[in-house]
Amino acid sequence: MTVFEIFVLGFFFLIFCFFIWIEYIKYQRQLQYLKEAKDKSLMTMEEYNKSNQTDVGRVGKEMHQRIKKSQLEDDLRDAYNASILKDDD
Repeated sequence: MTVFEIFVLGFFFLIFCFFIWIEYIKYQRQLQYLKEAKDKSLMTMEEYNKSNQTDVGRVGKEMHQRIKKSQLEDDLRDAYNASILKDDD
């Protein structure tokens, strides 16, 4: 091998190493982007779960109030019907 061939092969090896380095930098940036996106989505999911827990509590309270309301309406209707039957007798 001549000095010129070694120089050309060394040059192409340096170019190859440069492109590998550039691809590694791109990979690191993409990996960082994915980590940030994952952290952001996990944080968003946690915030949603926290807000959802309060909503579930509110829904439970509202359902309890509706059940009580329907029970009171049934009691009132029964009392009204009982009073009408007494008045008829």
